[in-house]
Amino acid sequence: MNIIFLLALLAISPMAFLVSIAGIKKNYSKNKYYIPVLVCSVSLLAFQYIPFRSNDLMRYYQAIEVVGKMDFTEAMDYFADGLAVKNLLFWIFGKLDMPQLLPFLTACVVYGVLAYITYDATKIYGCEKDTLKILVIQFMSISFFGQLSTVRSCMAYALIMLAVYLDLVKKKRNLFTIAVYLIPCFIHITSVLFIGIRFLFFISYKLRWIMAMGITILGVMELISNTSLSMLFGPYVEKFFFKWRYYLHEDSSSAWASLVDHNLPYQVYKLVVLCFVVTFIYMFFLVRKREMHKEPEKKALDTFRCFVFVLCAVTCFAILFMHGNNSDRFFTIVIIGSGCILVPVFGSHDAFQKGYYLMMARVAMLLYLIPLKVYHIHIDTWSVNWKEMIISYSQYNLYRIILDMILGIV
Repeated sequence: MNIIFLLALLAISPMAFLVSIAGIKKNYSKNKYYIPVLVCSVSLLAFQYIPFRSNDLMRYYQAIEVVGKMDFTEAMDYFADGLAVKNLLFWIFGKLDMPQLLPFLTACVVYGVLAYITYDATKIYGCEKDTLKILVIQFMSISFFGQLSTVRSCMAYALIMLAVYLDLVKKKRNLFTIAVYLIPCFIHITSVLFIGIRFLFFISYKLRWIMAMGITILGVMELISNTSLSMLFGPYVEKFFFKWRYYLHEDSSSAWASLVDHNLPYQVYKLVVLCFVVTFIYMFFLVRKREMHKEPEKKALDTFRCFVFVLCAVTCFAILFMHGNNSDRFFTIVIIGSGCILVPVFGSHDAFQKGYYLMMARVAMLLYLIPLKVYHIHIDTWSVNWKEMIISYSQYNLYRIILDMILGIV
């Protein structure tokens, strides 16, 4: 009966959002039902988002419109970039004449994976009642419309995080997990970098060796990107290093990147994000120091926590060296997997004694959320018509989207 009630609520998106939040707070034993409704209701807001002209999402909308008029073979030839999954999605959305499904799907994947990892971590620590508190911290940390604007990378990175979690924590090393590892490589080519980081854990589980190897590999990749050596590995690898150069070097020549690089509010925001990630790293070491890892599930979660720690280190480098706002997508992947650290830090459990230093780190992280969210709202005023979006959000629902998809197929 509860499931039927929750599904019925999705006919009224704002009501589904409010009821799911209340359910997670008051009836947390049913979180496995409330969380999907929350993710779906949030994703419906993404469906209403109308990007501005310079946005990546607008370019994707235009590409979807073009390939929607082609047959499948013509569409693949039109892109000619080797990203088969991305091209297939664009072609399907074009045939349905529903480009809005792209941000909708992105939000579903990003917030779905984020919520799943956090929910599972709260079960491992036995603090399901703290789920909403931790989800609020995560949702406030990243820009909702910002990750929609970088749709491909955020979707791909979230899938990588899901694959690693299923692999390291749930021990589900099957065809499904392998597929979840591979699919992101054909959505956004830089996903290969995170799979490479995962492979480091096959070599050594010692953090110092993982970090040393990671930094060495990053140095070699920087060397290859600045020479013609990438041509020796084929077009796919060559495209990867093209992206590497673009994000680290050439993007500074664009008007938008130049504006952002010299924009004081963004530089302050970037500093706050860096402090946030450093605090996150500090929390990681405090949690590792306090835990005894007696239970197998917590040992497995600690391995995943090491993976997130390495991503934090990569994110710090990205914040320091990348031009424009390209480092934001790395920050997003850290937040997607952050439940493994936020749950033991902010959750009510008996896993370890929480001391003064951990409390100070908690306070610092909560304080960082204020300037982060202020900056997100400030940026959103340039690209979001809140009044129009809220009206549309209250009138649109999941079943109408499904009906439109069916009509598009027919």
